[in-house]
Amino acid sequence: MTHRKACTAYEFTVVGPLGPMLRAAFPGQRIAAIKPCTVIQVRVPSDRALDLVDLIGVFESAGVVVENLYRSSAPEQQDAGVVE
Repeated sequence: MTHRKACTAYEFTVVGPLGPMLRAAFPGQRIAAIKPCTVIQVRVPSDRALDLVDLIGVFESAGVVVENLYRSSAPEQQDAGVVE
């Protein structure tokens, strides 16, 4: 049995819809537009040097306001949806 390293998972709610460029910054992530907000679930593998400050920087550089942020549980059974 192979054990996988744990991921850190976050759920962001941002004001308004995401444009195509910002959606492209999160390939394979779960994104749901619920007017007037968008919810993004992001999983970051433990071996990545990407932290919460980096993730928020992606939104800020695009002029997107993060309304809510939650740390969530990360499903470990699949690689799809992991930030590369």
